[in-house]
Amino acid sequence: MLHRIIEFFTHRRPHVREHSAAWDAAIQVGPDGLTPFQHSAAQALRDAVPGALLQRGGADEIYLVGSLPGGRGTVYIYEDQAEVIGGDTHFSGEHYDFDAPAKLVAEFIAAARGRREP
Repeated sequence: MLHRIIEFFTHRRPHVREHSAAWDAAIQVGPDGLTPFQHSAAQALRDAVPGALLQRGGADEIYLVGSLPGGRGTVYIYEDQAEVIGGDTHFSGEHYDFDAPAKLVAEFIAAARGRREP
C-alpha cells in the first residue's frame, strides 16, 4: 500500500509543476485589482457574447459580474474561477480543475454561449 502512495505522488509531482507554471502568473492580482485571468476571461466574453455587460464587485476579492443578453443568465469572473448561472446552465470552473487558463476560459465562454465544449 505504501508503495502505491509513493508512486501516486511521484507521478503527480510533474503535473503539479506544470499546473503551477501555467496558472501562477495568471492569478497574480495587478494594480487594478484584477488578475490576468480575469482580464482574459472578460475580453473573451465581450468578443464571444456581444452585449454582455460586466461590472466590478466585491471588497476583499474583486470579481466581475454581469448579465448575458436576453436575460439568459449571470456570469461571475473571480481571480481564478468563472461561473455561468441561468436557465438550465450552471457552469462553475475553478483553476484547480483546468490545466491552463485558456482551457477554463474556453469552457466558460462555451457555457455563456449556451453550449459546453465536448
